[in-house]
Amino acid sequence: MNRRKFLTAASSLALPLALNGFGMKALAHNSNLVKSLLAANVPYTDRVLVIINLNGGNDGMNTVIPLDQMSAYTTLRSNIAIPQNKVLTLAGNDLTGLHPAMTGLRDLYNDGKLSIIHSVSYPNPDQSHYRSSDIWMTGEDSNQTYETGWAGRYLDDRFPNYPANYPNLTMEDPLAIQIGYLTSTTLLGPTQSMGIAINDPNSFYSLVGAASATSPDYLPCCDAALLFEILR
Repeated sequence: MNRRKFLTAASSLALPLALNGFGMKALAHNSNLVKSLLAANVPYTDRVLVIINLNGGNDGMNTVIPLDQMSAYTTLRSNIAIPQNKVLTLAGNDLTGLHPAMTGLRDLYNDGKLSIIHSVSYPNPDQSHYRSSDIWMTGEDSNQTYETGWAGRYLDDRFPNYPANYPNLTMEDPLAIQIGYLTSTTLLGPTQSMGIAINDPNSFYSLVGAASATSPDYLPCCDAALLFEILR
């Protein structure tokens, strides 16, 4: 799914609970995650944080439009500027508007469920996408360098000694799941990633076994057999 399709789907509030065409579900049928989500009164503190990173550039000026600078905005991008009469206005905010296709996000903002953070940058930026990615994934100051991610450090503090003795009765599910081949810097803890990467959920279930299916009995030879056993 590319950026335009994602933003269009999100803006119309039509995003299904699926990634790359695969429905997402907890890894254990009777896990605490499933129990909490199905409970009638889910505790306020029982939340799942979803981080969506849209790789590449985005025309931010036509996504979040500076209504207080319309003259300069129109002059600088006369061939692609959104006409002011088509810009979606925001409740209590006469400085900023949204692209006309983003009605869903406009409604979320007006309901107090969406915030917009302007001009995210760092002092004396060098225009490097790689350096910018490092900063937001590690949560570091621009004059410092870290080897761990902000989410990885949080999870390491919240679940000490991971992965030893995990999963357990109080934490049956992975601490974090990333859709893709590799986990990002964001999830790096002091010694390793605090999450797991799943590129194809269906293949993952075939490997480790799902609640409604039994994983194959056979194991491959040698060291691979141990790895398969650990995954199961």
